[in-house]
Amino acid sequence: MSDTVIKLLAAMFPIASPQRELIVIPPPQPTLTELAAEINADYAELQRAALTAVEKAISIGKNLNAAKAQLKHGELEAYVISHFPFTVRWGQKCRTLANHETEVRQELERLRTISSHLSLEAAFKHIRSLDHRPKLKRKKSRRTN
Repeated sequence: MSDTVIKLLAAMFPIASPQRELIVIPPPQPTLTELAAEINADYAELQRAALTAVEKAISIGKNLNAAKAQLKHGELEAYVISHFPFTVRWGQKCRTLANHETEVRQELERLRTISSHLSLEAAFKHIRSLDHRPKLKRKKSRRTN
């Protein structure tokens, strides 16, 4: 083939030409408006996920309370250990959330009015703050030998 034909083919079919390299052009950076839209969508999803987590924990607590009502005294712990991937303590926290559902929902609504959310751990902490029972202190026993 003559040089002229090779040049003509290279001009007509640049991808097929072994003498040319492909240049990768990076996609354009998202605009600030596009970034803001994505950030807002992610934040809204985060708030829904946090709300869903608290609601699911309340539902788990209600179901554990229902299971406890059907079990004999002292059998709930073994039931939780044998049927669920979470710890007995975590299940107890969910039961406490269910027992204080009204207060938890009030806190969710209060936080929603100030554009905040209640994480699951914050819900557990909030419930602990509602428990106004004084902690009993153990008396030190006096041993006399």
